[in-house]
Amino acid sequence: MWSEKRVRMGVFASSLMIFALAYSAQAVSFKAGEFDVDIYASLRLFAAYDTQRCNSDDAAMWALPKVAGDNDNQYTMTARRSRLGLKVAAPSTELFDVSGRAEIDFASGSSGTSPNPRLRLAYGTLAMKNGFSVLAGQAAETFQAPGPMMVNNSAGNNQGHLGTRRAQLRVRQDVKFGKATLGMALAAARQDGSDEDGGGAEDGQDAGIPAVQARIELKAPIFTEKPALFMLGGAYGQEKLDQVDEDKKIIKNDDKTYDSKLVLVGMSLPLCKMFSVVGEAWTGENLATYQGGIGQRINTTLDKAISASGGSLQLQAHLTQALTMSMAYGLDEPDSGDLNKGNRSKNSTMWANAFYQLTPNVQVAVEYMHIATDYKEGDEVKDNRFIFNTCFNF
Repeated sequence: MWSEKRVRMGVFASSLMIFALAYSAQAVSFKAGEFDVDIYASLRLFAAYDTQRCNSDDAAMWALPKVAGDNDNQYTMTARRSRLGLKVAAPSTELFDVSGRAEIDFASGSSGTSPNPRLRLAYGTLAMKNGFSVLAGQAAETFQAPGPMMVNNSAGNNQGHLGTRRAQLRVRQDVKFGKATLGMALAAARQDGSDEDGGGAEDGQDAGIPAVQARIELKAPIFTEKPALFMLGGAYGQEKLDQVDEDKKIIKNDDKTYDSKLVLVGMSLPLCKMFSVVGEAWTGENLATYQGGIGQRINTTLDKAISASGGSLQLQAHLTQALTMSMAYGLDEPDSGDLNKGNRSKNSTMWANAFYQLTPNVQVAVEYMHIATDYKEGDEVKDNRFIFNTCFNF
């Protein structure tokens, strides 16, 4: 049986073998009539070794409980996080700039070798010369803070960083004051939710109303020419559960309503040419749809939404044009009073990584991550995660 040291060496060696077989390509940009079109791709090889099994092999967020008191190590290698995308810019008019973007990856389904396509982005933007714009489609959360640099495919979700992508209709106004820009945005968005009642419909859709998201931000140079960003964001939505019988047949529609709400502050602060700090802090309830609360939304036993607080802080070092390193800490901590025995009560994550731009089109990265997950009235479970990643971008 291999030792952990030999397994880690195997992850690195096998990744390098595949890396050596690949090559980089140039960006594809062209004119299609009067439209400017960019086709891009990120071809990724992701390999990871864990000392304890986690909720996901390629996007680990929390450590799973031990079985019979023993650790269960695991190893994965996949290209399912590769991305394909399209950007289109229409001819500008006297009043409007029109553009659109679509992007997919292959992270849908459970297979690491034959996954299904997954829609990441699909939106159009109508921008006016006065700083007003409208976005319609699937895009990043309106309230979302700047995300941490991370090789792990979790993107920091359920580890202190809130937000993913969802369908929305967003209006935004940017106002410039000298070198500073004040931005304000408001969106009606899809309220995702699992089918907690088993009635056959997502509970967020069953609420019958969209969620509302908002943000206000200030961008201005402080210590460097690169502007700092400070923002305040929030969201409010609802989820409704039907009353069902033992056969999951609905006997009463919209029996119970649970709020989903949050408030968040975030920043991206360049300290000098080399160093910058990125972070956020948040609190709210029923946050699983936004990748908070360690994936827990409603406690039907206690008849209450699960509250949680957390955040993340990262120091980034841009050492050379080719080499960037960072170290970070993230925390997601639900309110213990909202949990049952055995629920996830705290998830703390520390990680350090390095990204090296081998060529303009080829990047290699390594990361060490330590995940510590507490279970109410149970044990703390720890995972040490070692990651190697290659990206061929064009």
